[in-house]
Amino acid sequence: MQSKVGLAGGQMTTLFKACGAIGVVTKRSFRDVDEIRPMKFQYIMSGVTPGHGEMAGFSAVNVPVSVAGMDVAAG
Repeated sequence: MQSKVGLAGGQMTTLFKACGAIGVVTKRSFRDVDEIRPMKFQYIMSGVTPGHGEMAGFSAVNVPVSVAGMDVAAG
């Protein structure tokens, strides 16, 4: 099921890049795809949504995860 919450958009992507990130792996949806695409930032996400919504927050950063049966680790 796709989330209705737009976890991040253009401003958060700019912040991620400023912190040295090259991509994000999340089970949430993102917004502002037309703004993000020229930034050459990589996303593995559940989908695209048109706007904001109530968020639960981040649960962890730089930890191994499994996305659609594929194991992903930082680095």
